[in-house]
Amino acid sequence: MSLHSSKLLQVWTATEHRQIAAKSSTTTYVNYHIEAPACSEVERRPIDLVVVLDKSGSMAGQKLELCKQTMQFLSRELSSSDRVALVSYDSHVTLNLPLTKMDQGGKALLSQRVEAIHAGSCTNLSGGLIAGLDEVQEATRLDGEAPNPVQSVLLLTDGLANEGIVNKTALIRYVEKMLSKNVSLFTFGYGSDHDADILRQLSDLGQGAYYFVQNIDGVSIAFADCLGGLLSVVAQNIKVDIIAAPGVSIAAVKTKRRVDTIVAGTHVSVDLGDLYSEEARDLVVQLEVGPVMHCDVETLAEFRIRYTNVLTLTKDSSVTTCTVDRPVVVTDTTVDSGLIQQLQRIETAEAIEAAQCEANQGNLSGGTARLRALADKFRRNFADRGVDASVGQERALLDDLNDCCVAMANTHIYRERGQYRMASRAQTHYTQRSNDSEISWEVIREEDSTRTRTGQTSIGTYRNDAKRKIISRAFDTK
Repeated sequence: MSLHSSKLLQVWTATEHRQIAAKSSTTTYVNYHIEAPACSEVERRPIDLVVVLDKSGSMAGQKLELCKQTMQFLSRELSSSDRVALVSYDSHVTLNLPLTKMDQGGKALLSQRVEAIHAGSCTNLSGGLIAGLDEVQEATRLDGEAPNPVQSVLLLTDGLANEGIVNKTALIRYVEKMLSKNVSLFTFGYGSDHDADILRQLSDLGQGAYYFVQNIDGVSIAFADCLGGLLSVVAQNIKVDIIAAPGVSIAAVKTKRRVDTIVAGTHVSVDLGDLYSEEARDLVVQLEVGPVMHCDVETLAEFRIRYTNVLTLTKDSSVTTCTVDRPVVVTDTTVDSGLIQQLQRIETAEAIEAAQCEANQGNLSGGTARLRALADKFRRNFADRGVDASVGQERALLDDLNDCCVAMANTHIYRERGQYRMASRAQTHYTQRSNDSEISWEVIREEDSTRTRTGQTSIGTYRNDAKRKIISRAFDTK
């Protein structure tokens, strides 16, 4: 295997059923699975990172101090090829440091600029974010060189926007217009006063993640998780075209990513953003299949993927078809276990969102009942299939459903923690990307042990090796 081929995205398809009767008209699912290659710290590409820091009055004291400490941790993790910029905002917006290489001098300068920040007044979140996007999207850097391959903005806040663009819809539209496809956006909400809805929408728009940090000392873990991903990007601008075969139509694509219709019912294009090393993405597609005549094997759909390979700096693509047997009489009723897993992942995310809608309307008991019913349904399914529910994705789904039930225990808990936690858990399962700042050192050790024993990355938690390593170092600094 050549070096180039070993760094390509690996893809394959699976059908819900191995066989569909020839004369049958039915709805079925297919899954398009994408896996990213491994990437060592030596192989990874440099990043341009803009941190947009809330310095409003509510950040005074320990909050701001711990953010400053986290910035120092961040600079230690970066190499001399990486760049960091710092934007701070209260009523006013300040570019404290333009994108600067993190060599010894750059790290010292960042430390000075961070320490000089003091808490101010109101919260001009839009102004800070726009300044951060402007900085990262400049065509050239202050050092005269081109931007690094991986570019991202990290937005941190503990409150509600009360200056600048305060209307959520207006802010989303503004950011959508100015956000480059090469830039990812991550949001961090501290405490119980921020707007989880707008932060999650912004992170979805920027194909990043929303981190809920209940206790401010969790900010270093959240930053470490985020940074571990950015330091292991292997593919960007991933587009997947799904083309239904004659006699087949596309009923739905189970994703929160952007889906553009090229030809209604038969051709859609999905924007998947980027992939970190060892990450997986699954596109579950619902198809409507008609009867066939004289056909042993039928092609259901064609999947065309194209992307920028960050490791090889090439544009790569591949085409994969998905087929199913069409006998006169079905003799194999097997249902693909991997596709069942993906449907359960999606069902979990959808149920958490639905439960949160009920909770927002004051129906905490209804939301809790919904999630408990789904957990019971999963347990029965796991038992029927002989699946171990104490490991992997099965455990992760049950744990998160239980966590979200606890999050709706009463109105106070829901307002202080639950609404933010549920937004975070729904997003992680929709996107198959980790965003949990409440993990423990023991969890990381368990994941490392599983990786050593099985050779597999953390199914269900979505944390790759790079994330676990940096999170471990973040725990060491606490």
